[in-house]
Amino acid sequence: MQMSLKEKWYAIVNPGSAKGKTKDRWPGFYSQMKQAGVDLDYAYTTGQGDGKNLAKAALDSGYRRIIAVGGDGTVNEVVNGLIFDDKPLFPDIHLAVFEHGTGSDFIRTLNPHADLKSFIDSLHAGHHRLIDIGKVVFLNSQKMQETRYFLNASNLGIGAEVVQRVNQGGKKWGSKLAYLAETLLTILHFQNIAVSMQLDQTQRKGVFCGLMVCNGQFIGGGMQIAPHALLEDGFLDVIAIKDITKLKLFTSFPLIYKGKHIDLPEIEIYRCRSIIMQTPDTAIIEVDGEIIGTSPKEFSILPQCLKIRI
Repeated sequence: MQMSLKEKWYAIVNPGSAKGKTKDRWPGFYSQMKQAGVDLDYAYTTGQGDGKNLAKAALDSGYRRIIAVGGDGTVNEVVNGLIFDDKPLFPDIHLAVFEHGTGSDFIRTLNPHADLKSFIDSLHAGHHRLIDIGKVVFLNSQKMQETRYFLNASNLGIGAEVVQRVNQGGKKWGSKLAYLAETLLTILHFQNIAVSMQLDQTQRKGVFCGLMVCNGQFIGGGMQIAPHALLEDGFLDVIAIKDITKLKLFTSFPLIYKGKHIDLPEIEIYRCRSIIMQTPDTAIIEVDGEIIGTSPKEFSILPQCLKIRI
C-alpha cells in the first residue's frame, strides 16, 4: 500500500481561498482531474496552520506527490510541512502548485500562464524544477525564536504594514485593488525604520522605508518588486527602499507594477545568500502574504531544495 501511494497525488485544499470560491469550485476541478486520469486524494484545511499539518500527515501516510490548492499563504503552509531541518523530509517529494487565491504572486514567477488543463498536463508529464527555498529566523508572538521557510518573499517595513492592513480589512474587491488602496493609505502614516544588516560580507546600516527579501519576483497581487529574481540561482534578491519622502513614494508607486522602480536612486538592490539583521525597535515581518511575527534575525537561501512540477 505504501509503495502505491508514492505515485498518487494528494491535494491540500484551502476552501476559503479566492474569497471562498475554492470551496464551490474544487469539486469540479477534482472531477476534471480524475476524468483526465490523475490519481488523486484530497483534504480540506480547516484553519490557519492546517496546511502544514496535513502535508506532514500525507507524508507519514506514504504520499510523495503533494498539490497545494489555494493562495500564497496555503502554499507556504504546505511547504513548511514538507521541509524540516533545511531539507525535504523525503528526497522523492514533488510539489505541484494549483494557485487559486486572490493574490497568487508565486505562480507569476513560476508559470504565469497556468490554467487547469496545463496544470493537469504538468502532473502527467513529470517535468520539474529544483527551486530554492528562503528561510527566516524571527520572534513569534510569544517572543520565542522560530524558523519559517518561504517560496516567494518576505518583507518588513512598509510592505509588512500593508499586508497586515489588507489581511485585517479583507480583499472583497480583489487582491490588486486591496493592496493598492492599503499601500496608498499606509504611505500617509508609516514611519521609516532603522536597520543594521550584514548581507554576506557587506555591511549596511541606515533608515529604510521597506526591505523586501525575495526568491520570486512579485508581491502584493502583481507588483513586480524584484524583476531579476530567479527561483533557482541560489541567491536572495534584497530590494531596499531608502529613506524616501512620502511625495516621492506616492508619485513613484505605479512604477512597481512593471519593475521600473529599480532605476530610482532611492532603491538599493543586493543579491546575497544570507542576511543578519538588527532593528532597534520591534518590526513586524511578513512571509508569503502572512504576518508571522516580529524582528527578523536572519535570512538565508536553501539552494535547489525542492522539486516543483512545471
